[in-house]
Amino acid sequence: IADAGYCKQLELDYGEGEPIRVVLQNVVVHPMQRYPMKIYFNRFIPGRPNPIRVPIVGMNENQCNDRLMGANVHQVLTELDLWTYSEIYPPQIHLDMSHLTVKESIKLGDVEKMLPHGVYLHKKYNYRLHQAVVKLEETKLFRGKMAIKKHREEEFLAKKKEIELSNAMKGNKKDKKKKKDRKIVNPLHVSRALD
Repeated sequence: IADAGYCKQLELDYGEGEPIRVVLQNVVVHPMQRYPMKIYFNRFIPGRPNPIRVPIVGMNENQCNDRLMGANVHQVLTELDLWTYSEIYPPQIHLDMSHLTVKESIKLGDVEKMLPHGVYLHKKYNYRLHQAVVKLEETKLFRGKMAIKKHREEEFLAKKKEIELSNAMKGNKKDKKKKKDRKIVNPLHVSRALD
């Protein structure tokens, strides 16, 4: 059950008639001894809206540039409540965090677009589609590295501008020398020579 989160289908056989297909809804754990006290199930009927709870798993965290610069990953939601009409649905929702930045997060609306056919977000998320599921938070280390990066970019641009100015000045001096070297030809002399 732990591998598939709360969405694994089970069959309860209580001795009378055929077994009932169910999905795990919630497990109440004893606060001190950490063993399960109660388990709640939802009946699963294919073709009808069945509530399931699916865990959210982040992937490619080590390929995220801002994460490598020192930003912290903050997972706002660890699981989602969904409705499924199909018997086949994802046991986990995998989020690609390689393109995640401090300014842009992965929102519920983005997750909704990733869901397969027949699986929908629970209606309680209808007014929260802009809520972040996973986001990056700035740290002192991240701010320091970004300040160093910005300073280096400014230095590079200043050097580039200086080189362009010096090349332009050299070009102007060469043009002046070429103008001095040219002989001044009177247009009247040229026309007389043609006669």
